[in-house]
Amino acid sequence: MLITEKTNEQLTPMKSPHNQNIAENKPIKKTIRVQLDADILEWLKSTGRCWQVRMNAILREAMLQSV
Repeated sequence: MLITEKTNEQLTPMKSPHNQNIAENKPIKKTIRVQLDADILEWLKSTGRCWQVRMNAILREAMLQSV
């Protein structure tokens, strides 16, 4: 296996999304534990990959509508 040096441009896509959030002024993600009704979790997971991202978007929309 050959190990080569990488330039900053090549490493940029590999950086942690948590670090990019700060640099791009996006909300910082927090890891939490939450209990959901089984049918809600089943529905979210049935929407495919990245269901956690969709759950965050649903919660954000509800938050913005309540303001």
